Amino acid sequence: MKKRGSFTQEDKSLCLKRFRKLLEECRVKGKDIHLIERAYDYAYDKHDGVWRKDGAPYITHCIEVAILLTEMDRSDAAIAAGLLHDTIEDTDVRIGDIVRSFGEEVAEIVEAVTNIEPYLPDDCELQKDEIDSLSDERLIKMIVQRCPEALFVKVADRLHNLSTMKCIDNKRRVEKVNDTRDVLIPLVREVAHAYSLADRLEDACLSAEQPDDYDRIRKKYKAYLKENGKNIERVGAYMAHTLSSGVGSRAFVADCCFRERSIYSIHNDLIALSDRKEDLIENFTLINVPLMDIFFVVKDDCKVEPEQVFLDLYEDIRSGTYEPDNKFEEPMEFELTIVAFGRSVNSSLQYMIAADCFDVHYRVFCERERDYKEYLHGLGTQKILERGRTMQGSMGVPMITVYTRKNEKVQIDQGATVLDFAFHIHPKLAFGAKYAYLNRQRDKIPLYVRLNHGDTVEIVSSTAKDRGEDVPYVEHAELRWEEWVITKKARKALTRYLEERVGREVPLIMVMDAQSGQNYSLVYNATPFDLAVAVDPVRALCFKEAYLNKSKVPCSFDRALQYQDKVRIVYGEEPGPDFEWLRSVRTDEARNVLIDYFAPKIAVAGGN
Repeated sequence: MKKRGSFTQEDKSLCLKRFRKLLEECRVKGKDIHLIERAYDYAYDKHDGVWRKDGAPYITHCIEVAILLTEMDRSDAAIAAGLLHDTIEDTDVRIGDIVRSFGEEVAEIVEAVTNIEPYLPDDCELQKDEIDSLSDERLIKMIVQRCPEALFVKVADRLHNLSTMKCIDNKRRVEKVNDTRDVLIPLVREVAHAYSLADRLEDACLSAEQPDDYDRIRKKYKAYLKENGKNIERVGAYMAHTLSSGVGSRAFVADCCFRERSIYSIHNDLIALSDRKEDLIENFTLINVPLMDIFFVVKDDCKVEPEQVFLDLYEDIRSGTYEPDNKFEEPMEFELTIVAFGRSVNSSLQYMIAADCFDVHYRVFCERERDYKEYLHGLGTQKILERGRTMQGSMGVPMITVYTRKNEKVQIDQGATVLDFAFHIHPKLAFGAKYAYLNRQRDKIPLYVRLNHGDTVEIVSSTAKDRGEDVPYVEHAELRWEEWVITKKARKALTRYLEERVGREVPLIMVMDAQSGQNYSLVYNATPFDLAVAVDPVRALCFKEAYLNKSKVPCSFDRALQYQDKVRIVYGEEPGPDFEWLRSVRTDEARNVLIDYFAPKIAVAGGN
């Protein structure tokens, strides 16, 4: 990045205004002001006279990143690194300079979030996407091994970049959005468990990718909140008063809080309701879309499930009289009724949909205190380090080693198929894949065959670089391929491809019921209980445990089945579903079976 002169007085005023905002936030949070000021002066000097493509002085981006990190209440070193995060990548600064000026901790974070390009030799012939991939791998490795704060600096950097990409060409915006969804959001969800932060990233992706839809949904959502704000406050006040006595089941209640929804989650609701893009806003009504999330939180030492505590208190919560604090307001009759069940696309958490007497709908999440804090507010850096020490392969999946025909070593998820291997090498190779040769034998091996440790794989593809001149360039990808891949890289690449060329359809896998020997088609990530419902919906309620393939150890209830799994289900004598099962099932059939089972209990709890 080349300098174009010096900042104007207007530029300097803008920088100073935003920096004062940063200092104000830092003082409120008790941060090291001296360190922040030194980092700002250093970054300002290095970025002086440089503007971003949106016309703002470049240093304002660094300030905004630092402000976001302060709002997240990150460490002093992380905030300083936020100010310095682009100095190595875009200026003549080297890592040793950061170490000497700010110490090892700040320097390590800056190095982790720096693109690998400055470290490559001048004659390097890597493509941009290959450089980005290597940078992501390096970032992930540093995050999980020794530098967890780098994750939050990278997230803050990406949040601000996505919010200022309207002046960037569409191709670059799509690349940045895809990288965020492929790399950063899984890290935030699966490593940090910071779901609120993941929601912000999803919102930023939607805003960059579909700015018109995002703006229209956000505008209407804010209008609904303004129109119904007073009524929502009354609901909250009534519930807080009802649950505050501490008598009976109320003694288990730790909190009952209301949160605004992310625009991304509302967009998902509207997509499910709409056949055409033009219908999105028309379908955004108070009846169709819950406006707020209610988190009903019970104490960790509570012996029963959070949903059961909620049901125990449901009769008290569902109706009563709101007594306003303002003596000039009249008392108002109040109702809150459970009308449906659902599952969050963002976090996969199960919720109940409730409607109040003002026609406002809510998503009610029942959580334990530890889970609420973990999933909504993040784990903190120490927990990320602990998770990092136990991670294997791709987010905890054991790995195997296989080889290309040139004896190049490839690490891939255990259970991966020939098609997964093809996607690991390159998506274009995979899209034209026809079959493979294993272990230098000339038998044609189907793409869905699972690989074993030590296999040598040769993909036969019409899109391979070394195809003959007379071989046409043909892509063979089809919808059933969704059944044949298990790795995240393959799934994401194939899903995007099929959405563009085939249209939206639900991918299926084929699994076998060991008792009957019959095969069943289920949705991706289906559980053994989903299979039990497909086999016999009535008997499924007596589900006890399940064994996969040749294993002699029962699998977990929420274990995601894979293509060609053979499942032996063990049933008990009497039905015994647990409310927790609603969190794990994936098929509508299984969910409806459980809802039908629990519905009478809700009716009884509600006094019906």
